[in-house]
Amino acid sequence: MKNSWAKVNRKLIARAISELSFEEVVCPVENKLTLKNGAVYTFSGKNNIWGNVLVEPETLRRNGEEISDAGIFFRDSLPETGMSEFVLGQFFEEMSNTLSADMIARNLPGEKLLSLDGDEIQSYLDGHPKILLNKGRMGWTAEDSALYSPESGKTFKLLWVAVEKSLLSGTGNPAALLLSDKDQATLKFNLPANYTLLPVHPWQWENIIETQYRNEIEKGTLRFLGKAGDLYRAQVSLRTLTNVSHPGLPDVKLSLSILNTSCVRGLPESSVVTGPKVSKTLKMVVENDKILARTEVLTELAGLSFVNPLYKNTEAPYRLKETLGVVIRESALSKLAKGESHQLTAALFHRDSDGVPFIKTLIDKSGLSVTEWFGAYFCEVVIPLYHLQVKYGVGLVAHGQNIMLKMKEFRPSGIFIKDFQGDLRLLEGLKIPPFEGLDITRLPAHYLIHDLFTGHFITVLRFISPLVEESLGLSEKDFYQLLGKIIGAYEQGLSTRPAASILRPRMERVLLNKVRFAIGYGDTQARPLPILGTELKNPLGDNL
Repeated sequence: MKNSWAKVNRKLIARAISELSFEEVVCPVENKLTLKNGAVYTFSGKNNIWGNVLVEPETLRRNGEEISDAGIFFRDSLPETGMSEFVLGQFFEEMSNTLSADMIARNLPGEKLLSLDGDEIQSYLDGHPKILLNKGRMGWTAEDSALYSPESGKTFKLLWVAVEKSLLSGTGNPAALLLSDKDQATLKFNLPANYTLLPVHPWQWENIIETQYRNEIEKGTLRFLGKAGDLYRAQVSLRTLTNVSHPGLPDVKLSLSILNTSCVRGLPESSVVTGPKVSKTLKMVVENDKILARTEVLTELAGLSFVNPLYKNTEAPYRLKETLGVVIRESALSKLAKGESHQLTAALFHRDSDGVPFIKTLIDKSGLSVTEWFGAYFCEVVIPLYHLQVKYGVGLVAHGQNIMLKMKEFRPSGIFIKDFQGDLRLLEGLKIPPFEGLDITRLPAHYLIHDLFTGHFITVLRFISPLVEESLGLSEKDFYQLLGKIIGAYEQGLSTRPAASILRPRMERVLLNKVRFAIGYGDTQARPLPILGTELKNPLGDNL
C-alpha cells in the first residue's frame, strides 16, 4: 500500500514522542503529553521496559483533533527541545527530506521478505529507529533520492578517476578488485603507470569532486575516466553499495558528502588507512578463539584516501577532508556456506507490509520456540561481542547496520562483523600485541561498554523486545532475563570480573537527538559526540 503524506507524518510524530521520552525531553503521563506551549497530545500506547512510551501513530490527537503535520509537533515542542528558531528552520529542512524519502519507501509481505537475501532486503528497511530524522540526507534533491537511495531500489554504475599515487594514502588496488580485465585495460589506456584508479559515487563527482578538486583536474594529477564496471545498489547506510551484476563480489564504501543522521558521510583518512590492517588483525584474533568460532570478520580488502590539498593541513571542517575515499570489503554473501542466509540485525525490528513483525515470520519459519531462538541469538551475537570487549578490549559499535546475523534454516548460527572506520575502539591502557601501533581510539572501560550496551541493546534490542512481546508472547522482562542469564553464565566462567560488566544495575543514558538540538547544523572540526542524560535502569541488572 502506498504511503500517504499524513501517514508518514503521524509515524514521525509517534517516533518523536517515543524517542524524546527516552531522551527525557518530554514526559508523557498515561498516554497524554502536555507541552509547555499548552498543546496536548493524546494517543494509545504503552511504556516499554526501558521507560519510553510506544505510540500507535493512527491514534494521535492534538487538542482532541487529528494531527498529520509533524512540523506542528516540533514547533509545539520547541520549549522542550530548546532549539533556536534558526536551528528549527534547518531542522524542518531535514524533516522534509526524511518525510519525502518515507513517501517512496516500499514494503513486502513477510514471506516475500524471507525470500530475499540480506542485501536485497535492505531496500525495504527503515533507517536508524532512534534518530528522529533518519533520512535527512541534506544535500540531496528528490531526483538524487530517486536515483541513489536504498528505498528506490535503483541500480547504477560507479564513476572512475585516476589519481597520481603520491597523493594517495592507504593500500589496495580497487580496479583489480572491482573491474574486469577488459574494463581495466580500457580505463588505463594511455594512462601513466604512476596513477591509481579510484571509484567515485556519481553524486559525489557531480556535486563535490568536479568543483572542489578543480586544481588537481587542471594539473592532471586527478583525471576523470568515466563510467565503468558492474551495477550497484545502495545499502541502507547509503554510501555502502552492493554489487548487483555479480552478487557476492565485494561491497564498496564511498565518500558521500551529505549530512545524514549524526554527521556528513565522508570517509576520514585515518580510519580508511587503518581499516584493512584492523580487519586483518581482528580476523586473526577471531580465528584463534573457540568462543568466536562462529564469528566472521568481513575483511577490508582495500582502503584509499585522497584529502584535498587545500584543506589537508588546515583546521577546516571535517567534511572537507573526507570527500574522496574508498573502502572495499568482503561481502557477507561470499562467506555463506550452502543452506546459510544472513540479515542485518536492523531487519529484526522491521514490520512487513501487513504490519507483522519480521522477527515473528523468521521465528515461525525456524520451527524453534521464541526462547530457543533468542537463546541462540544471544549466544551467537551478544556473547561474542561481549567476549571481544572482556578478553581483547575490542569494542564494536554494534548497531543494526554493523552487525549481521548468520542463519541456517532461519536459526541463528553466527555473526558477521564489519565496518571498522571509526566504529571499532580499544580499551584504554590494555596492551594486546596484535593491535599495538594501530591508530585506533582508546576508551576507558565504562565508555567502551556502550559500544555494546548502547550500540546493540538500546539501538537494536530495545526495538525488538516490544515486538516479541506483542507478536510472540515473550514478555520484555522475560526477554531480558533470558539475556541476563546467558551473560551471567558467561561471566561465571571468567577468572576475573570484567572491568565494566554489562550486568551492572544502572547504565549511562547516551543521547543523540539532543545533540542536534543543541549544536544545530553548523560546521565543526570533528564529528559531533553524543551527550549523557540521567542514569538508566538496566533491565539486565536484576541478573547480578
